[in-house]
Amino acid sequence: MDIIGSTPAAITIAFATGDLPVAPDVGSVTYTLRDQAGAIVAGLIDVPQTTTDTTYEVQIHIPSAAHNIGAGRRFERRTLTTKFTVGGAEALVTQAYRVVPELAYSVTSETVRAFIGIEVHEMPDDAIDLLSAYLAVEKVMGTAALGTALVSGTTDELSANTLICMRAVLDVLPSAKQRMAQSEKNGVKEFSRVDLKELDKLKIEAEKRYQEALDELVVISTTTVSLFLTTANIDAITG
Repeated sequence: MDIIGSTPAAITIAFATGDLPVAPDVGSVTYTLRDQAGAIVAGLIDVPQTTTDTTYEVQIHIPSAAHNIGAGRRFERRTLTTKFTVGGAEALVTQAYRVVPELAYSVTSETVRAFIGIEVHEMPDDAIDLLSAYLAVEKVMGTAALGTALVSGTTDELSANTLICMRAVLDVLPSAKQRMAQSEKNGVKEFSRVDLKELDKLKIEAEKRYQEALDELVVISTTTVSLFLTTANIDAITG
């Protein structure tokens, strides 16, 4: 889960012990938030949450001040720990998430799924790491060059988004084979997926599109090295 830096968040926590949903004892629910280094975020320790005897989940509201990204970091991690009791027995639910900058790309998880031909229930948004794809492209292009391309309003912007999309596609393809069902049933209708070997062809196509987009954006400068040597005649007598 990603949260945009300096914005608030509402995180849904489902109460469960083992695999069974439970309603916590009234008055027992609290949460604590920890930062990148594992330190408690100021003011967010054992914050009480209001529940009833039929509450099976709660939405925890984290203030924007808890989501600042430190200087020199591109993202940060937060860990939300929700404690409660059930019949007096202690339990907890831990939810980790990432605080990320608001970046200018237009690629979405759905864009990636559409290219692969996979459904959201087979590959949810959390399984597609667009930030990692962005940072991988940024490492190749450079921060300034990628940032400029993404707001250019030209074909450079399209190419930059293609780079990020294809990088994300290449990152998730290895797990796609395991995630994609061989067949699905919907009522009386049944259909089978294309042979999963087609994903190998998809990988080749993604690599091709990635390289084409990169070639559009990255101009390689070459320096011509002179191979001529300057010589001077030396007088055999005077040196």
